[in-house]
Amino acid sequence: DLAKSVREGKFREDLFYRLSILPINIPPLRERIEDIPLLVKSFIAKFNDEYGRNIVDISNDALDVLMSHEWPGNVRELENIIGRAIIYMNINERVIRTTHLPQLNSNKVQNTVKSTVLTDDDVSTLDRVLSKTESAYIESVYLKFDKNKTRTAKELDISLRSLYYKMEKYGIF
Repeated sequence: DLAKSVREGKFREDLFYRLSILPINIPPLRERIEDIPLLVKSFIAKFNDEYGRNIVDISNDALDVLMSHEWPGNVRELENIIGRAIIYMNINERVIRTTHLPQLNSNKVQNTVKSTVLTDDDVSTLDRVLSKTESAYIESVYLKFDKNKTRTAKELDISLRSLYYKMEKYGIF
């Protein structure tokens, strides 16, 4: 908020009045989810030029992941995620897939985990809460990678043996 910054002496008042002649209100990305496919296409073209790549598209699943994220970092966060995905892709890959995207901690996912862990009338020990949280998170990553245990273990940064143990412990199969 520039007006607040002017009052606090953090922004020049004369510059504020010059800029405020024509205020521009750009809604955050979370309020214009429908723009994400077009922005992704634009960023793919940009990074193809910058990195000398030939990425042609993004999978529908990957696009769904991006469209379900809350985007606290707005368009710049989306740009960084697409750039990072392209950097980590093999040189012969042409389509961005969910496996190329980082684990996005959207509020929707966090709310799902919260509702899985505790309800209003549920009072639990720390061990039970941690177990429920771990179980819900492992299951969400497992499903994200289409039940591929090797990719799930890699994403969770645990050994495959540890993943098998935890999946058996929590009954995830």
